[in-house]
Amino acid sequence: MDALPFSNLRKEGIDLNKKLNQKGFMYLESVFTLFLLLLLLGVVNQTIETIDQKRMDSQDNTASYLLARSLIEQWKAKGSLVDAEDHFIHGKCYAVRARLMVVSEMVEKCEVEVSWQSSGSEEKKVTMEGYRFAPVNPPPSTGAASVE
Repeated sequence: MDALPFSNLRKEGIDLNKKLNQKGFMYLESVFTLFLLLLLLGVVNQTIETIDQKRMDSQDNTASYLLARSLIEQWKAKGSLVDAEDHFIHGKCYAVRARLMVVSEMVEKCEVEVSWQSSGSEEKKVTMEGYRFAPVNPPPSTGAASVE
Protein backbone atom coordinates (compact mmCIF):
# COMPACT_ATOMS: atom_id res chain seq x y z
CA MET A 1 0.00 0.00 0.00
CA ASP A 2 1.33 3.40 -0.98
CA ALA A 3 1.66 6.15 1.60
CA LEU A 4 0.60 8.89 -0.80
CA PRO A 5 -3.13 9.24 -1.41
CA PHE A 6 -2.70 10.31 -5.05
CA SER A 7 -0.21 7.62 -6.03
CA ASN A 8 -2.83 5.78 -8.12
CA LEU A 9 -3.18 8.87 -10.35
CA ARG A 10 0.48 8.65 -11.25
CA LYS A 11 -0.03 5.11 -12.37
CA GLU A 12 -2.80 6.23 -14.75
CA GLY A 13 -0.47 8.69 -16.44
CA ILE A 14 -1.70 11.91 -14.83
CA ASP A 15 1.09 14.06 -13.52
CA LEU A 16 -0.53 15.66 -10.48
CA ASN A 17 2.53 17.71 -9.53
CA LYS A 18 2.48 19.47 -12.89
CA LYS A 19 -1.21 20.43 -12.45
CA LEU A 20 -0.77 21.57 -8.83
CA ASN A 21 2.30 23.68 -9.55
CA GLN A 22 0.71 25.89 -12.21
CA LYS A 23 1.23 29.54 -11.34
CA GLY A 24 -1.06 32.41 -12.26
CA PHE A 25 -4.46 32.39 -13.94
CA MET A 26 -5.37 31.20 -17.35
CA TYR A 27 -6.68 33.72 -19.87
CA LEU A 28 -10.24 32.40 -19.63
CA GLU A 29 -10.25 32.68 -15.84
CA SER A 30 -9.02 36.27 -16.05
CA VAL A 31 -11.72 37.26 -18.56
CA PHE A 32 -14.40 35.57 -16.47
CA THR A 33 -13.21 37.37 -13.31
CA LEU A 34 -13.16 40.69 -15.15
CA PHE A 35 -16.68 40.06 -16.43
CA LEU A 36 -17.95 39.32 -12.91
CA LEU A 37 -16.22 42.43 -11.57
CA LEU A 38 -17.81 44.62 -14.26
CA LEU A 39 -21.22 43.07 -13.59
CA LEU A 40 -20.86 43.76 -9.88
CA LEU A 41 -19.72 47.32 -10.60
CA GLY A 42 -22.77 47.90 -12.81
CA VAL A 43 -25.16 46.62 -10.14
CA VAL A 44 -23.54 48.74 -7.45
CA ASN A 45 -23.61 51.83 -9.71
CA GLN A 46 -27.31 51.32 -10.50
CA THR A 47 -28.08 50.90 -6.80
CA ILE A 48 -26.23 54.12 -5.93
CA GLU A 49 -28.10 56.03 -8.66
CA THR A 50 -31.46 54.73 -7.41
CA ILE A 51 -30.66 55.66 -3.82
CA ASP A 52 -29.53 59.15 -4.90
CA GLN A 53 -32.73 59.62 -6.93
CA LYS A 54 -34.88 58.61 -3.94
CA ARG A 55 -32.91 60.96 -1.70
CA MET A 56 -33.46 63.89 -4.07
CA ASP A 57 -37.20 63.13 -4.34
CA SER A 58 -37.45 62.97 -0.57
CA GLN A 59 -35.58 66.27 -0.23
CA ASP A 60 -37.95 67.96 -2.72
CA ASN A 61 -40.98 66.52 -0.94
CA THR A 62 -39.73 67.76 2.44
CA ALA A 63 -38.99 71.23 1.06
CA SER A 64 -42.51 71.48 -0.39
CA TYR A 65 -44.14 70.40 2.90
CA LEU A 66 -42.07 72.93 4.84
CA LEU A 67 -42.92 75.69 2.35
CA ALA A 68 -46.65 74.94 2.52
CA ARG A 69 -46.59 74.76 6.32
CA SER A 70 -44.70 78.06 6.64
CA LEU A 71 -47.16 79.82 4.31
CA ILE A 72 -50.11 78.55 6.36
CA GLU A 73 -48.47 79.66 9.60
CA GLN A 74 -47.74 83.06 8.03
CA TRP A 75 -51.42 83.34 7.03
CA LYS A 76 -52.52 82.46 10.56
CA ALA A 77 -50.25 85.09 12.08
CA LYS A 78 -50.71 87.95 9.59
CA GLY A 79 -54.05 87.25 7.99
CA SER A 80 -52.71 87.39 4.45
CA LEU A 81 -50.38 85.36 2.26
CA VAL A 82 -47.43 87.62 1.59
CA ASP A 83 -45.19 85.05 -0.14
CA ALA A 84 -47.74 83.18 -2.27
CA GLU A 85 -45.63 83.13 -5.43
CA ASP A 86 -43.03 80.82 -6.93
CA HIS A 87 -40.13 79.94 -4.65
CA PHE A 88 -36.68 78.64 -5.56
CA ILE A 89 -35.23 76.20 -3.04
CA HIS A 90 -32.00 74.30 -3.76
CA GLY A 91 -32.22 75.43 -7.41
CA LYS A 92 -35.70 73.98 -7.94
CA CYS A 93 -38.81 76.04 -8.65
CA TYR A 94 -41.83 75.40 -6.43
CA ALA A 95 -45.09 76.90 -7.71
CA VAL A 96 -47.46 78.02 -4.97
CA ARG A 97 -51.22 78.30 -5.30
CA ALA A 98 -53.30 79.42 -2.32
CA ARG A 99 -57.06 79.52 -1.83
CA LEU A 100 -58.73 81.40 0.99
CA MET A 101 -62.24 80.32 1.98
CA VAL A 102 -64.75 81.27 4.63
CA VAL A 103 -65.96 78.16 6.43
CA SER A 104 -68.32 79.93 8.79
CA GLU A 105 -68.86 83.36 10.24
CA MET A 106 -66.05 82.78 12.72
CA VAL A 107 -63.69 80.39 10.87
CA GLU A 108 -61.55 80.86 7.77
CA LYS A 109 -59.69 78.20 5.82
CA CYS A 110 -56.52 78.45 3.74
CA GLU A 111 -55.50 75.72 1.31
CA VAL A 112 -51.96 75.87 -0.07
CA GLU A 113 -50.86 73.72 -3.00
CA VAL A 114 -47.16 73.49 -3.80
CA SER A 115 -46.16 71.84 -7.07
CA TRP A 116 -42.79 71.13 -8.69
CA GLN A 117 -41.21 69.10 -11.46
CA SER A 118 -39.59 65.96 -10.13
CA SER A 119 -36.39 64.62 -11.60
CA GLY A 120 -38.49 62.06 -13.51
CA SER A 121 -40.16 64.96 -15.43
CA GLU A 122 -43.47 64.42 -13.71
CA GLU A 123 -45.30 67.10 -11.76
CA LYS A 124 -45.70 66.43 -8.05
CA LYS A 125 -48.01 68.27 -5.69
CA VAL A 126 -48.40 68.73 -1.97
CA THR A 127 -51.61 70.19 -0.58
CA MET A 128 -51.96 71.42 2.97
CA GLU A 129 -54.76 73.28 4.70
CA GLY A 130 -55.09 75.32 7.85
CA TYR A 131 -57.87 77.01 9.77
CA ARG A 132 -58.06 80.13 11.91
CA PHE A 133 -60.65 82.14 13.72
CA ALA A 134 -61.78 85.10 11.67
CA PRO A 135 -60.87 88.44 13.16
CA VAL A 136 -63.84 90.12 14.81
CA ASN A 137 -64.51 93.64 13.57
CA PRO A 138 -65.57 95.92 16.40
CA PRO A 139 -68.86 97.77 15.89
CA PRO A 140 -68.39 101.27 14.54
CA SER A 141 -68.13 103.86 17.26
CA THR A 142 -70.40 106.90 17.30
CA GLY A 143 -67.74 109.16 18.68
CA ALA A 144 -69.52 109.88 21.96
CA ALA A 145 -68.52 107.99 25.01
CA SER A 146 -71.17 107.41 27.57
CA VAL A 147 -70.53 106.36 31.10
CA GLU A 148 -73.37 105.25 33.30
